[in-house]
Amino acid sequence: MITISQVSSWQPETMIEYGNSVIVANDTFAQHIADFGRRGDDLTTHWRGDGGSAASIRAITDRLSASHVESAVTAIAEVYSSFGKQLSQTKEALASVVDDAVAGAAMSVTDDGYVHAPEVSGGNTVAVAILQGTLNGKAAWFQQRIQELLIRASDDDGRAASAIREAVAELDLLRRDPNGGRLSQQVSDIVRGVTQLSGEPGVVHELWENLSPAEKDALFDWDHSIGNRDGIPQIDRDHYNRAHLQELRDAARQRLDLLMSAHGAVSDEKSWSKQIDTIRAEIAGYDNVNAQLSAGSEQPRLLSLIDGNGHAVIALENPDVADTVSTFVPGTGANLGDVATGVSRAEAMRDAAVAADPYKVHSVVAWYGYDAPQSVTSDATKSVFAEDAAPKLDRFQEGLRTTHEGQPSLNTMIGHSYGTTVIGHAASGEHTLDADRVVLVGSPGIGVDKASELNLTGVSPQEASDHVYSTTAKNDPIRLTPNFIHGPQPVSHYGWGHSFDSDGVSGPWYTLGWNVDSHGGYWDPGNAGLKTMGQIIAGVEVGDE
Repeated sequence: MITISQVSSWQPETMIEYGNSVIVANDTFAQHIADFGRRGDDLTTHWRGDGGSAASIRAITDRLSASHVESAVTAIAEVYSSFGKQLSQTKEALASVVDDAVAGAAMSVTDDGYVHAPEVSGGNTVAVAILQGTLNGKAAWFQQRIQELLIRASDDDGRAASAIREAVAELDLLRRDPNGGRLSQQVSDIVRGVTQLSGEPGVVHELWENLSPAEKDALFDWDHSIGNRDGIPQIDRDHYNRAHLQELRDAARQRLDLLMSAHGAVSDEKSWSKQIDTIRAEIAGYDNVNAQLSAGSEQPRLLSLIDGNGHAVIALENPDVADTVSTFVPGTGANLGDVATGVSRAEAMRDAAVAADPYKVHSVVAWYGYDAPQSVTSDATKSVFAEDAAPKLDRFQEGLRTTHEGQPSLNTMIGHSYGTTVIGHAASGEHTLDADRVVLVGSPGIGVDKASELNLTGVSPQEASDHVYSTTAKNDPIRLTPNFIHGPQPVSHYGWGHSFDSDGVSGPWYTLGWNVDSHGGYWDPGNAGLKTMGQIIAGVEVGDE
């Protein structure tokens, strides 16, 4: 097994720097190819006949070849960057534990990760025996953490080396055949419409893992929303979805320009204005998503899903290589105009998880992947939104399990308000939710009468309540929701597992103390509920309140 000194000698920052430099060079290459394409289009516009046709075909072929190279180089850059960050986190976590053991607790640590407590002097007394036992127990705890991190380091190192070899081999194939070789029969049949691409994450993953960059590009050309497919690794989803995001925005901008140019000829001003407002809101939504992807942050942000129907999914840290993976489902009013709120809350939970266990890699996903009710009075009382969202959420969670590398991650679902109702529907009836833990925040009810009606993968109905955690601030007006709307509120009924406290601010006397701000304050800095959420996500045991 790898040793502490070997991990200490790693310089993963050079991998990150190399990945970033490759991305810069590849962006320059892509810009040159785009310029080449525009010049080629101008040339063939004015060059008619057989020669012009031949030149057009050659230009298209060269652009496709360049696109394959760009994708292959992007894969190399992302492998170096992502594994550089992963190895850096593992190195820092190991150094922190060793430092705590040696400097903080006066333990001795061998290079292969064995920890020895200091000998307590003072004779053979009960007090000395108790103290020695305490130190030995602490040494055992440090040793377990160090051994776990050494195993993770060895696993990360092996996977990084394998991924780099595969990525470089793919680029070498393109060097020998710039066209990327012939498409496999399976991919060819999909793009020609002979067969359909399965929607099952496991089937998609098996196919994707055996594709060349050219074949992945071919599937993107066939379906520009290919990155939304559950079962595709997150890095590739992000790569293709970022390209699709720009396409969606450009298309919306063109529709807006077209409508604006027709202003003088419209017969229905009110309808025209409504269309203008709708498209402007759509563009603003895409810009909001892009702003969250570009926001300054230490951890990578990946675009797991984007479409033209107001849906997006943004992951903080790569779920495929994280120790814990949590998915946050927002509630009523959630849309791309509000995506910054969801990502901010996801980041707050990730920070809380890091505080609970800094030695693990935590990923939190903001799941804006459904049509949330937009009105508290007319929409939020209906279950149809949750029913429609349930299969999408189930499939997304299955995809997270399918693409995860290494040891299984601890997966947690966190729902807020109507988002808890979505989780309830995704884990009941004909649906089964692949999650280890469920956290219900400010829940109006989740569509079932008791925890034993929940279907969690690998969990018996009798044990389901042990995997459920709930919290609602005392002055959160969601408590006024009657049971006949979405069923009983878990926090207020016996048999719903673990409940924990969250802070809230009382409202004025004329509201009888209820305060709507308490419904959204669970992620405010210093809230006791946020700290507990971090412990649940990190796998740190919390007691019933």
